[in-house]
Amino acid sequence: MKTFDFKEKLINFCFPGYVYWGEYPLSFAACLCQEECYRLVLAKHADPDYQDINGNTVLHMLVIHEKLSTFDMAYETGSNLYLKNALNLTPLTLAAKLARVEMFFHIMNIDREIYWQLGSITCAAYPLDQIDTIDRNTGNINKDSVLNLVTFGVSIK
Repeated sequence: MKTFDFKEKLINFCFPGYVYWGEYPLSFAACLCQEECYRLVLAKHADPDYQDINGNTVLHMLVIHEKLSTFDMAYETGSNLYLKNALNLTPLTLAAKLARVEMFFHIMNIDREIYWQLGSITCAAYPLDQIDTIDRNTGNINKDSVLNLVTFGVSIK
């Protein structure tokens, strides 16, 4: 009997089309920008950090479908920005891998810490854990870092 190697299928999955909405009502409501429905399901104790079979949370789904306004709502209602999916990607690194430029910079702005502002000039710090190619815990190359994905990633086209 042949077993199904799901990890192999995940690696080749590029999230094409409009069929993949996640496996939970919360993800579905978020992807369709149904804010009232999202909040209703959330009020009934749905967890926005539940991961579907691909390991994607609500925030991952919103990156895949490029829903900026709903992303803000999901983040502000408690979704975790640092959970990794089955491909070891956070919403930020997923945005880099899928070349979702606007979503990438949006997440970067959410994650930054502003030290001061003077007019249109801002001094801010960005956490490098997901961006830098060197893993801060092991010192090894992080193949899932934003810099590595952008520089050596496979083209989606």
